[in-house]
Amino acid sequence: MNGNVNNNGLVGPGASPGRININGNYTQGATGKLKMELGAGTTPGTNFDYLDVSGLASLSGILEIAFLAGFTPTDGQRFDIMEWGSYDGSRFANIIEPDGWDFDLEYNTTNKHLYLIAHKESIEPPHTTPEPATMLLLGLGFLGLAGLRKRD
Repeated sequence: MNGNVNNNGLVGPGASPGRININGNYTQGATGKLKMELGAGTTPGTNFDYLDVSGLASLSGILEIAFLAGFTPTDGQRFDIMEWGSYDGSRFANIIEPDGWDFDLEYNTTNKHLYLIAHKESIEPPHTTPEPATMLLLGLGFLGLAGLRKRD
């Protein structure tokens, strides 16, 4: 695609997965969404979506991450989803992640790439604190046992 792209709607590299090459700038506004689909493998644009911007990348709005059918990443798996010629330091305002997963975003200004790092959400058991009445009953029970023991 030749020319600048101003995204105030939805951009998603098609063909699931796919690659979009923008010979120009990419500006994503506050109402824009970039949807990136992830699949097995390590080749950007072949195994997962990829956006290649030759000019300036300016990011805002939403990044939506989705898995291709049947794919589950490994914890810590890294995806190179975007490249730019220059970058203004802006960040996505919101990230929509698949259920059960968190993603770290690494905006690497040295090699001019955006990476996603997958992390399986850890589910901690609920922490329970005994109610005061339960503690009172427990204490009275111990006192009762102590009293019975002294009588013997």
